[in-house]
Amino acid sequence: MIRALRHRKRLRCHISVKGEPGEAYCYFGPQLKDGLGILSIKARTGRLLSENPGCLLLLIIAFVFVFYVIPQKSRAVKSLSFDEATKEKYIPYIIESTYGLDRIVLALLFEGLHEEEIGDSDSRVVFNIRPALAPIKLNILPLSKKRHAGKTKELYAMLAPHCMAQYEESGSIGKRYRRGDAIGIPYAITADDATLEQGTVTVRDRDTMEQRVLPVSELVPFLADQSLF
Repeated sequence: MIRALRHRKRLRCHISVKGEPGEAYCYFGPQLKDGLGILSIKARTGRLLSENPGCLLLLIIAFVFVFYVIPQKSRAVKSLSFDEATKEKYIPYIIESTYGLDRIVLALLFEGLHEEEIGDSDSRVVFNIRPALAPIKLNILPLSKKRHAGKTKELYAMLAPHCMAQYEESGSIGKRYRRGDAIGIPYAITADDATLEQGTVTVRDRDTMEQRVLPVSELVPFLADQSLF
């Protein structure tokens, strides 16, 4: 049984385990570290903070626990769990881990937010957060506000039900690309004259800045393949 409780900036996870708690720690610790790896956070482990100077403490798996073993024959105790495999009732140990949500977000910023040189005289700020974690998935842009805004708003209405998207028309297209890069939007979709005449759009990748032209009818399958929704 796993139960997650959110308290302000902390997340507590209660896990009910059968058997010795030490065995569960041996399994649970690496699993938590792998979970942080999925978030693209390169976590380290250590017994003491002094062994990891300059590190941000993300979670504590185990310190020192004092247990009182309740007599199994005591009438005051009822078995709380049932093992379907062995058909046994048992009193579980509870492992409680605490996560610092604000610290995990800070680690994500340290890991993914950086300034990138482009050529000899240009640069950009980009947040290379995993697309599945990005708060906004799509930046939907008209190349020209006067000529393409209407069609772009139709694209927004088509894609917004599938994932979090934003429509932006202020400033040049290059500045809008840069603003989207800085807050980690994985893809920008631009409507231009070809959208009006041929039904195609330009899709720009945040990380590589590569652009491809796709028919509007293929947008939803393409974005689904990128795990945006």
